[in-house]
Amino acid sequence: MTADVLVALIALPLAAMISPHAELLAGHGTLHSPSLLESLIFAALFVVACLGLGGYDRKSLQDPVRSMVSVGSAGLIASAGLVSSQYVMTFAPSGRYVVLGAFLVLLFFSATLRITSGTWLRNHPTRVLIYGDEKTRGLIENELLKKPYICRIVGMIPLNGKEQNQGLGNPSLENGDLLSLCIEAELVVSHTRFESRDARILLKLAEWGLPIVGLYQFFEEAFDKLPAEIVDTEYVMAAQSPYTRPFGRLIKRASDVCFSMIGLLVTMPMWPFIALAIKITSKGPVFFRQHRLGRGGIPFSMMKFRTMVDNAELCRGPQWCSKLDARITPVGRFLRKTRLDETPQFLNVLVGQMSMVGPRPERPEFSDSLSEQFPGYLLRYMVKPGITGWAQIKFRYGASYADTLEKLRYDFYYIKNASLILDIYIVIRTVGALMKGSR
Repeated sequence: MTADVLVALIALPLAAMISPHAELLAGHGTLHSPSLLESLIFAALFVVACLGLGGYDRKSLQDPVRSMVSVGSAGLIASAGLVSSQYVMTFAPSGRYVVLGAFLVLLFFSATLRITSGTWLRNHPTRVLIYGDEKTRGLIENELLKKPYICRIVGMIPLNGKEQNQGLGNPSLENGDLLSLCIEAELVVSHTRFESRDARILLKLAEWGLPIVGLYQFFEEAFDKLPAEIVDTEYVMAAQSPYTRPFGRLIKRASDVCFSMIGLLVTMPMWPFIALAIKITSKGPVFFRQHRLGRGGIPFSMMKFRTMVDNAELCRGPQWCSKLDARITPVGRFLRKTRLDETPQFLNVLVGQMSMVGPRPERPEFSDSLSEQFPGYLLRYMVKPGITGWAQIKFRYGASYADTLEKLRYDFYYIKNASLILDIYIVIRTVGALMKGSR
C-alpha cells in the first residue's frame, strides 16, 4: 500500500513532465502544473478504491487477472474523481493529457509492483497447521493439487486425540509436540466442530500468537469456494450479503436491467444472421425453450438459440450435454463456444426470471436427484439463476455429478458473498473468456 501511495503521488507531476503541453504547463499559460493537493486527492482515491476492490488481499495479488482488474478499476475511479474535484473545488485545470498520463503511469508502476509481489507470494505459500481430522486435511490437499501456491501444510493436530499425526501421537500441552508444530506454522485452520479439550488447545494456540480461522472461512478466502459436501447450511443461510436487504435487491435489479439492455443492443443485430444459419444448416425451430428452475424453485421457460438437432432428447430422455456431444450441430458448436446461443436469455433477465450473474438455472429433471445426493443443494434457489456466474468463470462446463459438486462449491461462495463489485468482476471475466473463445 505504501508503494501505491508513493506511485500515485508522483504520477501527476511525472505525467505533466512528459505531457505534450509540458512547455505550456511550465510557462503557466491556460493550463497549470498539478498541485500537491491534486496529487494527494489522486493518491487517496486510488488507495481507497484499491482497498474497496480487494486489491491488497493476498489472494488478489496471487491472481494476475484479478490484480490487474483491481488496479485498472481503481485507476479509473481515481482519475474520474480527480477530474470531478477540479470542478467542485475550482482547481485550475491541469489538462486531460496530464490526467490520462497519470492514469497510465499509475497503471504501469502499480501493475509492475503487483506482478513482482505476486510472484514472490506464489513462491512463498502460507504455512498452515490443520486442527481437525483426515477428511479436513484431505479436502485442503485436494484443492492444493490444483493451486499449490496457496498454502503449504506443515502438520495436523487431530481432534480429541482420536487420530495419529504422522508418528507424533497425541500432541498435548505438556510435551513439545504442539509447540514444535506451531513454530513453523503461520496460520491454524480449525474444524468447526470440536469438544472442550479441543477448545483448550485452540486457546493455547491463540496465546502463542497464531491466527486461527475456521475451515469454511479458510476455503472462502483461499479457494473462492465452500466445501459443499460438509458445509453447514446455516453458515450459508446466515450470510448477510448486500443483496439480502431491500436496497441491495433494488441495486441488483437495476444492474440486471442495465446489463440486459446493453446485451440486447449489442447482440440483437446478430440475431437475424444466427437464425438464418440455424435454418439453413438444420431442421427445426430457431429458438429452443426449456423448463428451468428459478428463485425459490419456481419453474420458468428459458430461451436460447437451438444448438442441437431437433428433438435431441426424444429417444434417450434428459441427459447432460458433453463437450463432444454428437447431438450438437456444426453451427450450434460455434454458438456454444462463443455463448451466442445464450443471448436470448437477456430477455429472461429483462422480465425478471433470471439475473445477469448467479448460479446456472437447473433442469427440474436433474434437481431432485442432485438435492438428494448433495446436502444443501436447494440453497441454490435462494438467488435468481444467472446467464453467467462465479462457477462459470471458475470451472469448466459441467457434464457429470462430480462437476456439479464442484460448481456447487462455487455457487455456495457466490450466494454467501454476492455483491455488486463481485458481479462486475464476474461480468469482466466473462467478457475476457468470450474474447479468448472459451466456455
